[in-house]
Amino acid sequence: MSSLVTIIASQEPRPQEAPEESKPQHLIGLDSQQLHVAESSHKALVVLAGAGTGKTRAAVAWAQERLARGVSGERIALLTFTNRAAAEMRERLISMTGAIADGVFCGTFHSFAAWQMRMNASRLGLPSGTSIMDEKDVAHAIAICCNKFGIKHYRLREREHISGQSQTVRLHETKGYCLDDIVGAMKFALASCKPPGEYLKTLTKSEKFSELYDEYLRFQRTNGLIDFDHLLMFLWSALKRDMLYRMTIAAQFTHVLVDEVQDNNAQQFEILEHIGHTQRVIIGDLNQSIYGFRGALPTGVDSFTKKHPDCKIITLTKNYRSVPQIVEYVNSTLVKDEAVKMVPARKEKGDVHLFAIENTKEAVMRTVGSIRRSMEDGVKGHEISVIFRNTTHPAVRMIEEALEESGVRYQRQGGNEVATGVEMGMFHSIVKAAYNPRDVVSLMRALQMVPFATPAAVQLAVENYGLTGLSALEDPFTNLRDVLLRLRNRDFDFKSSLNAALRLFRKYRHMQSNTDFEARMAPVDASVAAWVKNGADLVQIATSPLMTRRMGWRVPEHVCLTTIHSAKGLEWENVHFFWDLPTEVPQVEDSASERRNLAYVATTRARDTLHIYSAGAGSPQERGSNLQKSIDSNLRPFY
Repeated sequence: MSSLVTIIASQEPRPQEAPEESKPQHLIGLDSQQLHVAESSHKALVVLAGAGTGKTRAAVAWAQERLARGVSGERIALLTFTNRAAAEMRERLISMTGAIADGVFCGTFHSFAAWQMRMNASRLGLPSGTSIMDEKDVAHAIAICCNKFGIKHYRLREREHISGQSQTVRLHETKGYCLDDIVGAMKFALASCKPPGEYLKTLTKSEKFSELYDEYLRFQRTNGLIDFDHLLMFLWSALKRDMLYRMTIAAQFTHVLVDEVQDNNAQQFEILEHIGHTQRVIIGDLNQSIYGFRGALPTGVDSFTKKHPDCKIITLTKNYRSVPQIVEYVNSTLVKDEAVKMVPARKEKGDVHLFAIENTKEAVMRTVGSIRRSMEDGVKGHEISVIFRNTTHPAVRMIEEALEESGVRYQRQGGNEVATGVEMGMFHSIVKAAYNPRDVVSLMRALQMVPFATPAAVQLAVENYGLTGLSALEDPFTNLRDVLLRLRNRDFDFKSSLNAALRLFRKYRHMQSNTDFEARMAPVDASVAAWVKNGADLVQIATSPLMTRRMGWRVPEHVCLTTIHSAKGLEWENVHFFWDLPTEVPQVEDSASERRNLAYVATTRARDTLHIYSAGAGSPQERGSNLQKSIDSNLRPFY
C-alpha cells in the first residue's frame, strides 16, 4: 500500500470544481472526491475508498457519466463481489437513468462467466446445457467421488465451521477427511491459479487426492455440471487461447468498473486485463481485505498500478455512515496510512464502548442488557447487530439463549449457511434438475426434500432415473416428477409452471418444518416474483448465481447475529463486536494484517453506537479504572 500512497502524494491536484447549479442531474450532490471519480477520463483509474465514503454512489455516477457522454450501455460493465451489491448498483443506475441503463452489465465475475457460458458455451469449451453447481452441490459431488476411491469423509455441523479454512484438510481419527476442507482447498487453489490436485495432495500427503480431483473433473463432464470456480477458469483459459473470442469481448466491453477490488483473486485480475481497454476503473478498500483464505489478492492493486504506470489514483475519505467518535476510533486504532484515514461527515454525537471482559458470560449479559435498553429506547431490532469472528465461538449459542429468554427475536447469518440461503438453494435444485437431465446432484437434492422419502428410496430413484428418466420417479415422487415435466415442456406456460414448482416446494418445506416458515420463504417468493416479472426463462434461472449466502436479507424487528464476513457491505445503528473472548474451541490463526482488517470491517458497520468486547483480566474495579489501556493492549496485535 505504501507505493500507492507515494503515487497519491505525487499526483497533480484535481481541476477546479464547477458550480453545483451548472452540473448535470446525475452529478449533483456528489462531494468533490466522488465527482472526481465520475468525471475522470483516465484510461486506468484506481479509487481507494474508505468504509462509508459513498463508493457505490461514485461508481453509479461514473456509469451515468459514461452514458451521458454517449457510451452505449452495452459497452459498460460494472463488476462487484456479491450479487446483493450488484443488484443494489443496478437498481440505483436504472432509477436514475431509466431504460438507457438496461444494457449495462451489473454483476459479479461469476455471473459474468455464467452469462458468457449461456452465450458462448462452445467458446469456453463447455457443452450446451451445462448447469452450475452451488457449494452444497460441489460437496455432494466430491462425496460421491470420495466414495469411489474409498476415502472416508465427513461434513462439519453448522456451528463447527470456521471462516478462513482453506490451507488445511483435517483428518478425524474415525470419521476420515473433512469434506468442507477439501472443497475449500480446491477453491483456494483455483483462485490462486494453482493445480488443485497437486495442492490437495500436498495438504493431505496422499496421492489419492490427486486422483480424486481428476475423478471430480470427470464427474462434472459426465453429468453436464460445472462449479463457479472452474467456470472462471474456463473463461480465463478461453480468453488466453482464443484470439477471436478475446477480441470480441474486448470490443464488447470498452468501459469496465470493478468494485471491492481488494477481494479479487488472481484469475479475476487476469480476466480484467482482457476487457475495458478504453477505461478500467478499480475501486476498493485495502483495509477491508478479509478474503485471503479464498485466494483474494490485495497486492493485485499494486500490480495493477505497475501494469498501468499512467494510472490515476483518487481517494474517497469522507465517511457518511458513522458518527465522529466511531470514525476517530477506527482511524486511531486500525488505519495505518494517513492518506486513507477517514474524515467524518456527520456531526451528531455517538458512543464507542470498550469492555475488557474476564469471561464470555459477562460479555453476553452486558450485550443482551444493552440490546434490551436500546429497544426500549426505540431502536428497531433489525438496526442492532452482534458480530462474531466465527459461529464456532460458544458466545454465539449463549447469546441466542439469552435473547430467547429475554423475548428478543433474532436472525442469524454467517457460518456455513444462512437459513434463507438454504431454502433458495433447495428450490434452485428443482429448477436445475428440470434444466439439465444429467444433473443427478440437483435431482438428488430435490428428491431428498420430498416428505416421507427414505434415503434408500431416493438412491433407488436416482439409479433408475439414469436408466429410464423421469418415468422412474414413482410414489412418493410423482408430484415432483410432474413439476419437473412441466418445467421442461415448452408447451406449458413457463410462468405458471414456475409458480406450480413454488407451491409444491412450499408445501414440502412446511411439512418438514413450519418454524419461521414465512421468513424462510420470503427470499424464495421474492426471487420467483422477480423472475416472473422480468420474463426469465428456464435457462437463465438455472445458470445464474443466486443471492443466497451474503444477500443481507433482514427480518423486521429481529436482531442480527452475524459473522464479520457476512456483515461486510451492511450497516446497523448499533453494533456489538465480540473480539478475542476466551474460548477452548480452536479458531483460525490470522495474520496481523488480517486481524486488523477483520476488526476494521466489524467496527465500521456501526452508525451511531459501537460496543467492543475483548478479553481482559482482573477485578471489575481494576478493569474499569484502566479500561482504555487494557483494550489498547488487547487490540495491539492488529498491528
